[in-house]
Order: sequence, then structure tokens, then C-alpha cells
Amino acid sequence: MSGKYVNNGQVGAMGDYASASNFTFGTQVNDSFKLTKNDLDTLNKLVENLAGYNGKEAKKSEIMNASIIIQELAESVEEDNINEQNKSISKWKSFINDATPAAIDVINVVSSGISMAEQVKTFLGL
Repeated sequence: MSGKYVNNGQVGAMGDYASASNFTFGTQVNDSFKLTKNDLDTLNKLVENLAGYNGKEAKKSEIMNASIIIQELAESVEEDNINEQNKSISKWKSFINDATPAAIDVINVVSSGISMAEQVKTFLGL
């Protein structure tokens, strides 16, 4: 076994030969929780920060995909469209479950600079 492993957020598995399956982030929040227009500034700032990512730690395309999904979520909140919000939330959860560890790390770092309610962070799995 070798390597140094640093976890700055949530992780499903870590270390040599580690694996994880059948886990979801963000499920700690009551299923009835919905984002509101009060959360729009936070969502829009996250979209802006993700869209401006120029690092090399994760694939730009993966970070842009995260930005697009959060943008769709923000639009559904702004339009007060619960059906579209649920679709966007489902896309986000799938994204988080399939994202590379590097992308998750970048999203956590990018979101850490944004003032975000703990319930929203948990809801997004950050």
C-alpha cells in the first residue's frame, strides 16, 4: 500500500484498492426540502464559480456539466417549477454519484468560498 490521501469533503472510499457502491450524498436532508428563491443568489454564484473554473485538477467538461445542472436547478427555482426542480435534483444526484473524485474535490473547493446554508450544502451533497 502506498500514497497519501487527503479528504476535504465527503468521500465514498479512499485508499489503495478502496471501493464504494450504493451510496448517495445529500440524502441526509428531508425529502420534502425544496430550494427556494432565497437560495437563488447561492446557486447563481456557484454556477458562476464553476463556469469560471480553469484549473487542471479535474476535467473542464465535468465541471462545466456540474455548472449546467446547477443552472437548470436555479432556473427551475426562479420559475417556481417544482417538476423541473425535481428533474434537476435527480440529474444533480446522478452527477454527484458518477463524478470523479477530482471533480468532487473541485466542486467542494469552489463552493467553500460561497456563503451557503448548511441545509443547502447537505442537499447538494457538498
